[in-house]
Amino acid sequence: MSLASPRAGRLSRFARAAARDLGRRRAPLSRLLLPAAILCLLGLVVRLGYVGDAAPTLHTSEQHGVRMAGNYTDAANAILGGDGLLYPRVWPHPSETRLVSRPPGYPVFVAAVYRFVGRGYVDVLTSQAVLTSLVPALMLLLVTRMAGRRAGIVAGALAALAPPLGYHASIVTPDALTALLALLIVFFVWSARRARFGGAWLAAAGATVGVATWLRPNFLLLAPVLGLVTPPVLGSERRQWLKAAGMVALAITLVAPITIRNARIYGEFLPVSANGGIVLWEGIADAGGQRFGARSRDLEVAEEEAGRFGDPRYARTWATPTESGATATASDAAWR
Repeated sequence: MSLASPRAGRLSRFARAAARDLGRRRAPLSRLLLPAAILCLLGLVVRLGYVGDAAPTLHTSEQHGVRMAGNYTDAANAILGGDGLLYPRVWPHPSETRLVSRPPGYPVFVAAVYRFVGRGYVDVLTSQAVLTSLVPALMLLLVTRMAGRRAGIVAGALAALAPPLGYHASIVTPDALTALLALLIVFFVWSARRARFGGAWLAAAGATVGVATWLRPNFLLLAPVLGLVTPPVLGSERRQWLKAAGMVALAITLVAPITIRNARIYGEFLPVSANGGIVLWEGIADAGGQRFGARSRDLEVAEEEAGRFGDPRYARTWATPTESGATATASDAAWR
């Protein structure tokens, strides 16, 4: 007598059926509309649940990433107050590096929410939840094209319920939005495989890489990687390499205004932002590198740099030198 439960048996049969779908012709779009809508609704409910859990701590010192959220709010308020998307009305001194501490894209998103939805963190997080609820439907569509409808439904359900995707939608950071953009990039590149107008799909992928880099600088490396791996997948003809080159060129073109801004204000070649090093250093610490001296918190890194360079102005925040006793930002003063 089998010890497997009836539910386990049904799941096993479903998995075997999904495996048989590998390589089959994808399902018509009309058959995916209802599952996509259900998965979007499920993803939205999960994400709003995380936002609801975070709501009591918003605008308090207990909020996750409160200093970072305050910096994004300061930048968004500056945009709404008349600063440009890239250039402030008054250019900072080259020693004031807060402008390049993070990419400029997420403050633009926060400013748009403040302008059209509401001026609170709940409004920002709710808007994120709505946008990122599209991830399960996009996963359904992508995996259906790759492996069939059953596998697509399973993948979409996993994306709707995945704790990391839901949790990051409840934090005032660009991470949740970049997950959506990363999936869009994969979808566009995959769609170019058999499409009649594959160049248009690759152009869409390049544009999405550019937009994503405005949110997270690590996307900058994705464009050249895609430019190298896409042509062998699509075919080794010369025109495929030209399409891939166009994709990379479009991504670089969208990022170029940030690089030009940094060069004009600071006189340095800085493609996007200066936060890549601290992210890498803290990631090493989280992976077990603390025993080798890596630091896992921003203030620990700032204090380390102050001691290493003999400059106490570095001790308050990693983003910019700050005089002793001065506040790094209004938000830092409020939440410290």
